[in-house]
Amino acid sequence: MGRVEGQELISLSDAKLRDVWERMQWENVRAPEAMTERGWYHILYREFLSGKRILDIGSGLAISGLTFMQDCPGSTFVFADIVETNLEIVKRISDILGLQNRASFHLIEDAASVGKLPGPFDVVMGLGSLHNAPAHIMEPELKALKAQLKPGGRWLQLAYPEHRWRRDGSPSFTEWGIMTDGPNTPWCEWVSMDSLLSMLGADDFDPVLYYEWHNREFNWLDLKKRG
Repeated sequence: MGRVEGQELISLSDAKLRDVWERMQWENVRAPEAMTERGWYHILYREFLSGKRILDIGSGLAISGLTFMQDCPGSTFVFADIVETNLEIVKRISDILGLQNRASFHLIEDAASVGKLPGPFDVVMGLGSLHNAPAHIMEPELKALKAQLKPGGRWLQLAYPEHRWRRDGSPSFTEWGIMTDGPNTPWCEWVSMDSLLSMLGADDFDPVLYYEWHNREFNWLDLKKRG
């Protein structure tokens, strides 16, 4: 379906909104051909996320977050985003799907908002959301998120690897944001396990999984917080 802006969805009826969202879910997660893109990590983490308290930071339209809620019994989610329209849509969809008792919502208005999140959490999940600003700007936010994660908790992140950036011609990160995430994206940096640990604090986490897939277009980073 391509990229859909929140403003295109906010005025839809509940029935139409559900139809559009479930088609996006099918194409991104549920369809057999989606297994090689985003579907695989939903299967891999389904059992692990059951019963967990999870922060979906930069949730967007929560294709993955709401799918995990459907598939992971006992899980509860806090959806956090800088775009209020996104949160309004996700709240409506969670109501439509009957998940409202397990979902809450938090608008990120500034850096201080991260520290006001209702933690602690078993899992912090950033699926394509924590690389759209320069690393020196993101680092304080990541450290604030780290403080919200329980000892032994997991940090799950979907990003883009350096290999893709180099294959794309090593463009400026402002250009690469448009190339990867669309015309309204101001910035995109590649993320590696080393760069993520550098921002979070290498002494505070143990790497669990690093994986590049789909012709090395995406990478998955899974870390466990020590303590």
